[in-house]
Amino acid sequence: MSVNIYGIRQALLRELKEQRGAPMRFGDVLAVSAEPALAYPVRDLVLGEWENLRLFGYIEPIAGFGGEYCRLAEKGLRQLSPEFPQDAYIWGPGAK
Repeated sequence: MSVNIYGIRQALLRELKEQRGAPMRFGDVLAVSAEPALAYPVRDLVLGEWENLRLFGYIEPIAGFGGEYCRLAEKGLRQLSPEFPQDAYIWGPGAK
């Protein structure tokens, strides 16, 4: 199986955007997601990408929950909007 790591990153951001009003735990995102990129890959791989998105500021933890609940950060939201430049980390080496 070939995994598109950029597809996983994009899917996580889209899912958090879909649930924008509700902070979510990683397991909650997987439980409600209809994103094909999140349905098949190994859970540990997706969890690693969740942590990387948090580390690089695309998603942010909610204060008071020990980092367990997160939401889409402004930086992540911008990656889902065509008005802003695409980061190579999210969209791949050819991003502009």
